[in-house]
Amino acid sequence: MLKTMTKGIHSTLIRVEWTAAGFGLFFITLAVIGDVVMREAGTGGIQGAVSIAVLVMIMTGFLGVPLAFDDNRHLRITVFDGLWPWGAELLRRLSCLLSAGLLLCFAWYGGLFALESYELGEQTVMFSLPLWPAFAVLPYAFLSAAVRMLLYLCVPDLQRNREKDFA
Repeated sequence: MLKTMTKGIHSTLIRVEWTAAGFGLFFITLAVIGDVVMREAGTGGIQGAVSIAVLVMIMTGFLGVPLAFDDNRHLRITVFDGLWPWGAELLRRLSCLLSAGLLLCFAWYGGLFALESYELGEQTVMFSLPLWPAFAVLPYAFLSAAVRMLLYLCVPDLQRNREKDFA
């Protein structure tokens, strides 16, 4: 039951984040290409297209954090690997737990950062759009990565490319 539930959560996270990242990249591409085409046509480009594309790029980039954890392509301290071959699985699970704790701290401070931006009413210069939605991706990305690490703690086989760990 636990394995089925964690697989469902895991696959939902993957689908949602890949879809959001895909839409983000599609929007960035359209905005920049549209701006270039309009400049070449002599109309001076699309006002604010590049600024908004940069905001969307930042948001899309942070969505890559949990996706990197999903594919085991995140940074990991390897100094203790191989020290205790008999305890490799315990060490891997402890690593998942510590990583989840650290990621939850990052999510907390990212949330405080987004909340402060909301309370201060920070806005973009060009269109006076609020900045807090762009910053809200920070806590989401780190929280999603922490959830993944906790899922890998419970069901290690969910993590792709797991053979890279403790090889």
